Amino acid sequence: MEELEWNRRRVRELKRIVTERDSLEALHRKDAIRLMKAFRPAKFTAQCWATDERRLTRYLPSLGGIRDAQDQHVGDTPYTEEKPLSNIHPDDRERVARVWDRASKGHEAYAIDYRFISGNGEVRHQHEIGTPKFDGSGQYEGHFGTTQDKTGQKQAEEKRRESEVRYRQLFDSSPIGLWEED
Repeated sequence: MEELEWNRRRVRELKRIVTERDSLEALHRKDAIRLMKAFRPAKFTAQCWATDERRLTRYLPSLGGIRDAQDQHVGDTPYTEEKPLSNIHPDDRERVARVWDRASKGHEAYAIDYRFISGNGEVRHQHEIGTPKFDGSGQYEGHFGTTQDKTGQKQAEEKRRESEVRYRQLFDSSPIGLWEED
């Protein structure tokens, strides 16, 4: 009889633990959804590069529909160290590789702007911020970071510059004079 009561108490305790875990998981899901909603308008993605898995995982927002330069779904296939660089514009690769290498060897966070080439050949401007992760012995394990698509901003800046050039040319070629009187 004592064993039966002990088993009943144990079952009640396990039910309580499972209920708590389910509640925490529901809270985490809600938090992830809120974070995803916050990231989308800013065109942010959160990511983790893990050297042991040789995989780049993009967390938020879900990027299942985005393809890399090899026309693979991002996050579907393991990345080698070279694969992320293959998606970066050839003129930016060496600079980006140096920054990533310096961060992994020098234990320093980084921020870098570069051009990313999507699977359909479209060039996107990216701003990436990353923090390397090391184990207890100082071995590089990967990094965590965010990437923001800045293509819209770059296009707007270029249009503004073009407008200023047109205005300057128009002003310089017009027979109008300006003066200021004090």
